[in-house]
Amino acid sequence: MKIRIKDRVFVRSLDDREFSEILGQIREICRFDPVRREWVLDPGLALARGWEVLRRIQIPEEVVEGALAEVRRSVDAELERMARGGTLAIFSPGRDRPPEPFERKGDYLILEGSRLAEVVGESGVEGVLELLRSRVRGYWREDLARLAASAAVGPGRIALSDHAEGLLVEAEGLTQDQLARLDDMFTIEVNVQTRSGLEAR
Repeated sequence: MKIRIKDRVFVRSLDDREFSEILGQIREICRFDPVRREWVLDPGLALARGWEVLRRIQIPEEVVEGALAEVRRSVDAELERMARGGTLAIFSPGRDRPPEPFERKGDYLILEGSRLAEVVGESGVEGVLELLRSRVRGYWREDLARLAASAAVGPGRIALSDHAEGLLVEAEGLTQDQLARLDDMFTIEVNVQTRSGLEAR
């Protein structure tokens, strides 16, 4: 089997069993050049789908990473641009139908603004990350997924007001995660002067 990565060609001898085991994985990240009779790495597909199969046949990691570097920079810039606008995006080139609740936009699976805010409101940021880990195949970064989720939900608002029965805390625009953290943090102790001294209540 011959595999071209940029200007380097790697030749690996595989028996029939090994060849049949890895051929499907090679097809996912390479295209076949019938003239040269070699597989040519597609850096975008390798970034999105993973390239563990190349490790398995002892292609040096630094060669593959070098081939992916330019694509990764470009994809990272686009993912960050979308995240800052409140859109969660996953680089996943292909034509396959995206899993719910994502939509396909070119080489990206996206979850935009209000729909992302709805999912974050239902599941929290950690729930969105779990959805990505379990149902989506592609390249994404956790820090940008968190940024997109925060941007989509927008800033939350907490209002404190005096109430007949005590202090009233009203929260708007917070995710379930944020509400749970607020609930954990909001234990208030008041020191009351009694005959025996100060007493915490």
